[in-house]
Amino acid sequence: MYDPTVASSIPPRVRALAALALTTAIATSVAWAVIQDPKGPQTSSAAADLGDLDSANLHGPLDRERYELLFRTSSASFLSLGSAGKPREFSWPVLTDPATPFRERVLAARLGAHAFPFDDVPRLMQTLGALRAEERLHAWGLRPNPSGALLPEVDASWAEVVSRLHAWSEPERSRTILGHVWRAPERVTAWAPRPNDLVEWEAAPWPLQVEFVLEDLLYGSAPKMGASECQGREQCEAWLDSALRLPCTTDDEATLFVQAARAVSHHVTERVLARYRTLVIDARYPRSASRILQRLGEISRLALCAAPETEAEFQVLLLDALRGPLPEEVKRLGAYETSHLREGWEGPKRPQSATLVLELSRRGLDPPDGSAPGWHALYVYLLSACAALDAPPFVPDAGMGGEMRPENASTWIAKYRTWFDAHRAELERAAELERPALEAARARLVELASR
Repeated sequence: MYDPTVASSIPPRVRALAALALTTAIATSVAWAVIQDPKGPQTSSAAADLGDLDSANLHGPLDRERYELLFRTSSASFLSLGSAGKPREFSWPVLTDPATPFRERVLAARLGAHAFPFDDVPRLMQTLGALRAEERLHAWGLRPNPSGALLPEVDASWAEVVSRLHAWSEPERSRTILGHVWRAPERVTAWAPRPNDLVEWEAAPWPLQVEFVLEDLLYGSAPKMGASECQGREQCEAWLDSALRLPCTTDDEATLFVQAARAVSHHVTERVLARYRTLVIDARYPRSASRILQRLGEISRLALCAAPETEAEFQVLLLDALRGPLPEEVKRLGAYETSHLREGWEGPKRPQSATLVLELSRRGLDPPDGSAPGWHALYVYLLSACAALDAPPFVPDAGMGGEMRPENASTWIAKYRTWFDAHRAELERAAELERPALEAARARLVELASR
């Protein structure tokens, strides 16, 4: 689902890279296979060598593009390796020096991920934040690639960039990037590089190359949780503890924290949930709250070894977000996740939450803004409540070809209201039984956030 509050949080080119970065774990194994092959670096095309991986490991054409690029750049062998083929130490200068060729930057990120010190997570994210802030100003003098998405906010942002490049004085063009001077051009110089075009990336401005490899480093170095006996739990918690050192005084800073925490996809701690809650109940953080709420069910489902108490804490997080001051377009992202909070990694569904069903029902039948309930109330809140119930009044059917339409929303709302009036007392009794656990979870999150 497209959400403008999320889409506008980072530059357009970085949004594309973020989507591609989901495959970095797989790309690591490919790069290592090339480096460690006793026959030496492969010279055949990446497309031919990776042809058998489509169904097993790839998730679309963009993943393949990033795969091919990483595969081809792995033929470089400049880095000093240890006996096991891994770098002896992680090197920031190789990644960020303007003189480092692009191939070597990529390989440094691929190999350096195995030696990346978790204490440097704040430095990594703040460096990415600084580069993104610069890119929003001038886009490195590159026009957005036409192969990317064409969105209204992209067009508006690009118009501002062009105007700024023309208007800047010479001193304003002299930008200090990671301690080095980079000069912004007076006009657009080229298209942004395509994701899989090695030649274009080698010619790209060096700060953009650094931004690319740091995105790759983030997901390549984040520890992975094994499903068997919570293997890797200590490493995951060390990473998350380091991420918690990131400041969250602004929405931009908070977005960096959320991205760093979400890089560990199969684990979450109570301290991270406590930080999440402080963000989703504060109107100053709509973008970071969007990133949390739109993946809340996934975070809960994939948290293989989280403490049992987190089940109630996830519910509190969503409840408090719905009742708080966030914009309506952000709250709806959380409403959609209600049913997903019942999903575990395996086994039966978790018990339904009467408290959440009541909250969704009230918001759908009596919108807080005082307006009459319509299609939005039905689609966002009442259908989300139906999806979260064991025995809903009707099965949500608002997709293509479904019976539910904006023009007949009042009919379905009336059906839900009839059901709700008949079951309200039962839901309220169940919610009263849930209240002690939810209050204890909320108190725990508040206490952890204050540390």
